[in-house]
Amino acid sequence: MKSTLYITIAFIFIWGCKSTPKTTTTSLYTITPLEQATMANEFSRYIDSLEVVRLEVTPESFITHIKKILLSKNKEIIVLNSTGILVFDHNGKFIRKIGNRGRGPEEYMALRDICLSNDYQYLLALDYTNQIITYNLQDGKFIKRTIPEMDNLDERYLDFVEICPSGNNGFFLFCCNPPNISDFRQDFYCLIEFDKEGRFINKYLQRIDFIFPTHIITQSYKNEYIIRPLQGDNICYKIVDNKPEPFVTIDFKDKYIPQYYVHPKPGEGFPIQEYMHTNYYKLPIYIHNTSEYFYFGCCAPKAQETYFIFSLKEHKGLRWQSDPNEEDVFLFKAADSTFFYGVYNDYKDYSHQEQQMMKNTLKKYILEKTNISLINGEQNPAIIKIKFKI
Repeated sequence: MKSTLYITIAFIFIWGCKSTPKTTTTSLYTITPLEQATMANEFSRYIDSLEVVRLEVTPESFITHIKKILLSKNKEIIVLNSTGILVFDHNGKFIRKIGNRGRGPEEYMALRDICLSNDYQYLLALDYTNQIITYNLQDGKFIKRTIPEMDNLDERYLDFVEICPSGNNGFFLFCCNPPNISDFRQDFYCLIEFDKEGRFINKYLQRIDFIFPTHIITQSYKNEYIIRPLQGDNICYKIVDNKPEPFVTIDFKDKYIPQYYVHPKPGEGFPIQEYMHTNYYKLPIYIHNTSEYFYFGCCAPKAQETYFIFSLKEHKGLRWQSDPNEEDVFLFKAADSTFFYGVYNDYKDYSHQEQQMMKNTLKKYILEKTNISLINGEQNPAIIKIKFKI
């Protein structure tokens, strides 16, 4: 995935080669994307409706890069920007900023991830220091700072990257790999549960292979949380009753990259480009779902970005590819019960001829239907809400 994944995982390096036996797990749904998904050459028959939400620009709400989007119970749009947390109403009007960057007791240094408590009352922010800062979602006021107790974890758990809620206002933290990422001699569990005071409760999801530390956890439409398939596995999990339960198996069969297929050369980092350009499907990512449909992207053979929408009940779906020459790729980053929320952040004005030549058929459809432009005074990315019909 040239334009999105290379940048995100460019800091990743060497992994190991010792395999851990994989246990057999049964998921709620199984999809075979290459058999069940039709290539979408045009989208007019597959889209029920779409809406454009322009995120208001103010001195406090200027967006540089959207890292994550959450939706509140009232469908407020909560943006984890590269500089902080911004809240917009469902029409895109800026409401408030949550928290501030700094070294004070109510501030954060640099945010890794955010989530909402199960009851939608609180926003939990994971700082790069591994501390969790809790804010009241309704007014943005600081509630508390929690430092996870690490007495029941060894020294390898140094770098938590994502967060989601557990019961009784506790939380899960995700740690992708130990510092020595090539060490598979010791068991390493990636998902760690803490109570609301930060005390250790349990650990889940044993590491099978090296894990790319990007876009691990996403919010489902009912404020449930989904964990994407990890390297060495093809199952995506959902947090149910305070533990990860198998949700969807994404089965590319013999086209899925085998474990440890790409090995680093001695003294060099992880060969990212070699991995992406292998003749396999790999790295299912960007997972979101509405009440009817399930969406994900992946890196197809030769690093071709490919995206899928599935009806899990009807066992059928669509797939489409991005244009490798496009710098700004249209990605879904949230979903409610009906709509997927995509981020449109392309600041180029396309002529009609340029639109017709686009290979990303979904982006071309959006331009044809909305004539959207971010140049004429619109400085923030726009949210495109899409309701599918398959």
